Amino acid sequence: MTKLKTRKLRSSSPRRRGSSSQESLDSRIRGNDSPEGQSCAKTQGRTKTVTVWHGKIPIESWYTPGVAGEKTLMALKNQGSFLATVCGDCNVTYFPARMFCERCFADILNNEKIVGPDGTLESWSVVTVDKDGKKLKKPQTFGLIKLDGTNTVFLHKLKSQALIGARVEPVLKDPAKRKGSVNDILHFKAAV
Repeated sequence: MTKLKTRKLRSSSPRRRGSSSQESLDSRIRGNDSPEGQSCAKTQGRTKTVTVWHGKIPIESWYTPGVAGEKTLMALKNQGSFLATVCGDCNVTYFPARMFCERCFADILNNEKIVGPDGTLESWSVVTVDKDGKKLKKPQTFGLIKLDGTNTVFLHKLKSQALIGARVEPVLKDPAKRKGSVNDILHFKAAV
């Protein structure tokens, strides 16, 4: 059960963080069971109400691909191709596709190009816990991949560890099983 506590605090004058009065004020805000690091803004002689919410707030969210991401995912689903967008002013090719150039903010949504499917492994990491911090049954390897014809990288699963700079290729789901998701790419493996 989550408990909500509200306390009114009064500070006689503004103090610098780290002074004994501020430390005392911070400890009164935190209380005995509050996490370290939670503190109050400078009160400058005014009464402030500080709310401390004890407990956990589980937050789940969905990431939507947006207009440009949707185009990329539909190209992957329907043609098995990797759709990117190009900024002619900056000479940068983005995969996944973007609505605008991240460098000059030009509208690039309709300046499309098919890239890859092979690419270069720029970096990789082995993951041993899931998004909730629970240990995975089997570690997974993820890589930052720069597809041929692009200037940007994207994150995806690797079949196995590889050397940075290695050539990789995607393994896609069967066309009938694709859903328009990044998971339509099963993983990347060493290119042959």
